[in-house]
Amino acid sequence: MSKGQGIKKDGRSKVDTYFKMFHYVYDTAAYASLSCPARTVLFEIFRRHNGKNNGSIVLPARGCEHLGVSASAVSRAIRELVGRGLITIETRSAFTVKIRKAAEYALAWLPVGNRPAMGGFRSYVAEPKIKHSAAGGTDSATGGTRRAGNRLHSAAGGTEWPKMAGVQCRG
Repeated sequence: MSKGQGIKKDGRSKVDTYFKMFHYVYDTAAYASLSCPARTVLFEIFRRHNGKNNGSIVLPARGCEHLGVSASAVSRAIRELVGRGLITIETRSAFTVKIRKAAEYALAWLPVGNRPAMGGFRSYVAEPKIKHSAAGGTDSATGGTRRAGNRLHSAAGGTEWPKMAGVQCRG
């Protein structure tokens, strides 16, 4: 390949960069069940991937504040992404007096060095969602719930806020 006007010495392009989201990742239950902050964090990790650094992608806890995601939400989102199998933690963070090491992540659908892609996200099965009836109760595969104000109280004793139709996350 000749080094043209739009190519750097290391072979990378000088023009705008992009990333390619595969349909087979986007169409999985693991991706469909992600919260808005988790999707934001996933795309920020993907944005930091340069084609050669999978397995050593660093995202600090405050790495998404410019997108409106707090440091604590980034931590929850990373746990969610790991739980769904979309990313893996290659190196855990370690902060002591002598060691300051940030966590390093890998995108599960891409190979890491000589190791093939993990693909654990393909086997993720989402939990059944609760369907709300017009009478205020629910039809659920997990047991009955009753409605009190805006909250749902389940037979297991947990309380949750119902999902609101048409509400979209910040973007």
